[in-house]
Amino acid sequence: MLKRCQELLTNSSTATDRGRTPTLTGTRDYQRRVFARGKRLLLLLLFLYCVLPSGAGSSAQILRQRRFPRRQPTADPSGDVRIRERRPPRRDEAEDPSDDRSRESKVPSEQAASGPGGADYRYKEVKQTSYGEGSKQFWIFEPEPKAQSAPVIVFLHGWGGMNPNGYMGWIEHLVKRGNIVIYPRYQENMREKPPNMTPAAIGATRDALQVLDGLRHARGDLSKFALVGHSLGGVISANIAAQSAQAGLPEPKVLMVVQPGDSNTLKLLGSRIPSIRGNYESIPKDILLLVIVGDEDRVVGSQAAKQIFQAASHIPARNKEFVMFRSNHQSSPPLVADHFSPLAASSSARSQRRFGLLRRRLGGSSKGVTDALDFHGYWKLFDALTDAAFYERNREYTEILQSQSLWETGAAASRR
Repeated sequence: MLKRCQELLTNSSTATDRGRTPTLTGTRDYQRRVFARGKRLLLLLLFLYCVLPSGAGSSAQILRQRRFPRRQPTADPSGDVRIRERRPPRRDEAEDPSDDRSRESKVPSEQAASGPGGADYRYKEVKQTSYGEGSKQFWIFEPEPKAQSAPVIVFLHGWGGMNPNGYMGWIEHLVKRGNIVIYPRYQENMREKPPNMTPAAIGATRDALQVLDGLRHARGDLSKFALVGHSLGGVISANIAAQSAQAGLPEPKVLMVVQPGDSNTLKLLGSRIPSIRGNYESIPKDILLLVIVGDEDRVVGSQAAKQIFQAASHIPARNKEFVMFRSNHQSSPPLVADHFSPLAASSSARSQRRFGLLRRRLGGSSKGVTDALDFHGYWKLFDALTDAAFYERNREYTEILQSQSLWETGAAASRR
């Protein structure tokens, strides 16, 4: 792979050495070709950085040195970010009966029968409808049979997730619990400019809310409005929360930002792509905010997550939390908190097999199915947040954060 990169650079530098001196038109064509080759080379380097296996030799080891280091359980210099985290025991680490970790309950691999993240669904079927085209397209997922009214959740995908199939397991879970899910596409193709994405997501959300009129679809209960976003969608979800009043959207009661990645987060792209982060001081102060990062996220790390959390300093501490998911390679199957861990294919076997291949190619876990990180992690926490905000129950989600099933409190981690 690296030899191929060198060949691309050599070919581009010697392209005009053969033949006559190029004319003005030829020079422009040459510049366009060099720019295109440089862009392909950059994408190739980015691909290698994300997916090169750990045992691929010295070149791989050089790239692996750029992995985001595991954050030590210390307070952020600003004093605003409190990290709850879990570190699984090492193979060579003996259990100490006096250590709280030895008494830590194992995370069950199956979905719970009830409660947040559980399988006690109110509905069995999910109705899916699509409207619009390009970046204005959106999907509406609602319970079947049609509910009279239901809470509305806007689900913002990561870069390139222009089809909801990659998140369908999570979406089906939310809908079967009795929610309406709006899935804005906001990205026409991979060449879409990041500054256009937040306005496109807001426009699609506004159009979707107009469709939820109680006639063709269930009526959306706008007093129960929540936002959840992954990767670039995490930043966009925070932008929408900050601009909700100005954009004429309902006031969100819940904002869960999962492994957020800003448009300038990737180090290979540097500052050439401007940030799309908004003014998060405008986020409603009564919102329940949860920011989640993964300890093996080599794609975006935790930079944007900290920036979002710190910028929301006006939200009371009791209404917000910053959580780091820790991988557990000792479990069976292993639980890997990488950038692709929130993805969950549909419950159909065909979708799981197809999506498993995609995740392997992208450097994620190989199975492509839902696991304990979904049932007892992402899904459980978001369910608890919406229950607390919408129905004033499961307000003890802060106690769920302290359950030490997938993470630990800062106090417990500080004893390491």
